[in-house]
Amino acid sequence: MGKNDWAKYLQINCRTCALSTPTPESTWTCARYGNAEIPFDAQLQGCAGHVLHPDLVPWKIHDSDDEFTAIYEIDGEMVRNGEADGNVIGSREIVEWTWKVQDEEFNPKDFETQELEQEPVQEPEPCNCAATNSTQ
Repeated sequence: MGKNDWAKYLQINCRTCALSTPTPESTWTCARYGNAEIPFDAQLQGCAGHVLHPDLVPWKIHDSDDEFTAIYEIDGEMVRNGEADGNVIGSREIVEWTWKVQDEEFNPKDFETQELEQEPVQEPEPCNCAATNSTQ
């Protein structure tokens, strides 16, 4: 068993996101969308802004200057996790990379220079959480 086998089992959806919270009413809310209730179908898909929940990954988390981004220390590198852009790596990319390279060190610079060797992942539609709140 490799050191990153846990990544094979981690699903990227709202229930594994650090920005979502279960409620006493058995619903989930999303901080990214103003604590709007997340529709059940959207919970299963997640969104492009998914942030890996720190209780589900083996890395040390550091303070972030952005409430919608986490900073993890992965193999000695500070890695920003959240909605992917030039400075932030998406959860799907981190988990896919971590699972495929069992014995290599994580290198965030790899994401700037090469594509992951994987089938294209269709990104789910953005969460429509805000629309849920507009009727209340």
